[in-house]
Amino acid sequence: MSVKLFVGHVTPGSQKEVLEEMFSQYGVVIECSVMNNYAFVHMSTQEEADAAIADLNGFTFNGQQLSVEVLFSYRTGLTKIFIGNIKAGTTDDELRSLFETYGDVAEADVCGGFGFVHMKNQGDALKAIKLLKGYLLNGNRLNIEV
Repeated sequence: MSVKLFVGHVTPGSQKEVLEEMFSQYGVVIECSVMNNYAFVHMSTQEEADAAIADLNGFTFNGQQLSVEVLFSYRTGLTKIFIGNIKAGTTDDELRSLFETYGDVAEADVCGGFGFVHMKNQGDALKAIKLLKGYLLNGNRLNIEV
């Protein structure tokens, strides 16, 4: 069991090892991957993830204020899905409608070029991820991960 964190506003070109070192101050980093302007960090426990969020959310790193939040935790009961490459102008309702095809959606938010969908059932969420990966929405192919 691990907790997957989303780290937004990462400066493009940031080194994975630097982020791993930063998060390892709070506990065991199981995995870390850096994309364009965001990253995913897997912490070994909820307590470690909570400590990292408390200290690093809003922390200035390479001139950018980080946004750090739980992407997936076995404790919450909801499955939080990350959606990347969302076209500007896409609404929360469009994102919600797309995912409601596969199950109950508790929340859907578009935050610039990415967004999050919280689904009530993990099986429905995993099915949606599998079937919507690469889906063309408003002219952009979506990047979707739990």
